Amino acid sequence: MINTKFEKLIKNLPDEDAARRFYETLLRDSPSAARKLEKNEGLESDILTIASYSPLLATTILQHPNYISWLDRHRKLSGVTSKDELFESLARFALTNSQLAPGIMISRFRRRELIRIYLKDIRGLCTIAEITEEISNLADAILEYALQISRQELDNKFGVPLEVDEKSKATTAKFCVVALGKLGSKELNYSSDIDLVFIYSNDGETSGHGSRGKTSNREYFIKLAEILTKNIGRQIGEGAAYRVDLRLRPNGRVGALAISLDEAVNYYKRSARMWEKQVLIRSRSAAGDEEVFQEFAEKTIPLVFAPDATVADALNNVRRSKEKIDLEKIAKYGFDLKLGVGGIREIEFIAQALQLAFGGKDPWIRAPHTLISLSRLADRKLIAESELTELFDAYYFLRRLEHIVQMEHGLQTHLIPDDWEKRLLIAKRIGISSVEEFDQELEHRTTAVNRIFTRVFGQIYIDTQQNLPDEPVVNDSLIEPILASIEKSHVDQSLSEENIDSLKYFSEFAKPFAEMITSNPELVSVLPKKDEMYSEFAFDFDIESP
Repeated sequence: MINTKFEKLIKNLPDEDAARRFYETLLRDSPSAARKLEKNEGLESDILTIASYSPLLATTILQHPNYISWLDRHRKLSGVTSKDELFESLARFALTNSQLAPGIMISRFRRRELIRIYLKDIRGLCTIAEITEEISNLADAILEYALQISRQELDNKFGVPLEVDEKSKATTAKFCVVALGKLGSKELNYSSDIDLVFIYSNDGETSGHGSRGKTSNREYFIKLAEILTKNIGRQIGEGAAYRVDLRLRPNGRVGALAISLDEAVNYYKRSARMWEKQVLIRSRSAAGDEEVFQEFAEKTIPLVFAPDATVADALNNVRRSKEKIDLEKIAKYGFDLKLGVGGIREIEFIAQALQLAFGGKDPWIRAPHTLISLSRLADRKLIAESELTELFDAYYFLRRLEHIVQMEHGLQTHLIPDDWEKRLLIAKRIGISSVEEFDQELEHRTTAVNRIFTRVFGQIYIDTQQNLPDEPVVNDSLIEPILASIEKSHVDQSLSEENIDSLKYFSEFAKPFAEMITSNPELVSVLPKKDEMYSEFAFDFDIESP
């Protein structure tokens, strides 16, 4: 029976009705669990809060009421839980749930851990950066576990894969799960796809000490990639643990699921398009043998951050990617937190474009994490301290909103709906009491992001349903101080009409970098011609590559 204490606990929750329905169902179906809550007001408050914020997790708790006792033991843990700690927890969970198929067991473990992580998120016990790091650590732990059980299955059939070292000695071939995108930068959200590439150390063949005899390393590791992907990505009754996206592997959909280290490096050197190289900005080893990734990274980093890269090329490539995304994925029934004007993607593009522009000569700014890279860009005076503060504040606000809309029903959504009641519930979940105040805050944050984005790229994006103008409106006020600076320098002053046209065009599209020419006139020599074509690539890991 619901009492006065209960009513007091739910009084200020964003969705009191959801909390009440949850508790009534728990009383009916699991009275012993309900009695446990009644004896522990802190735990009861936490569980009811989760029910108010996430019908998805409320359903999970009702299906597994024993999670209440588990949460009581773990809900006060502070800090970020590491991959190793989560792996150990998964191993224990697997022992007590050995009757379950691996995919179901892994999916249940992930959902249980999300209860604990999301509670910390709601309570504000960790920063957004810490929350996304822990969500990424959870994915790493699951990938590591899935890799181990998948590899054991194949070893039993074919024996271990072998390669010959420099001393002609047979050693076990290594395998690495490379993470790209948000997992690659440890910024995974609650409902992100995980972008993976599988690389093994060398060709050879297996030992043959298994039920099916020998096979080539290539065949072994392709099968390993298939089994691992099925264990974490197969749609089952309770849903897959993750949606696995393998489209970013060398040669995309037509490429082998796993390739050797030499093949991978040669592909990025000889065949990869520019966008394929540049997605490696956010890459790391998520599971398996990290030394394989380290060797791969050492050989491909110069291809990503080229020392001779020009600012204009970097900015224009990213600008073209933004236009492509705007045209293909514009939200029609609300505001898209990820792709909307002033959204999360603009923050990421600011960081990535400046990294590409200056990272070839400055390795320190190559950090894959968005917030770290922005901080370092500010240290290098490539963005102002005031802009850094605005970008940080907007990133935290938008990512919190993203988490709220995704954890309502566990969907991969970034949409703030137009519906007033739904918008009010989202506002309350982020701590704002009215839709009007919420809309003002959202507009304030996104306007700041888009203003900085426009400053960096030097172009205000018009309605994406219209054509972009062929000719920019030139602001000659920038040209005069630049020409004056060139005149005082040792740079060849005999600028052609074409040079001046290029300078005007560039100053319109990238004003902050045009201003840099004032202090560094030598940059004039690397300006592109006005009519040069811009190469296209996709930074967006959720869309098909062009």
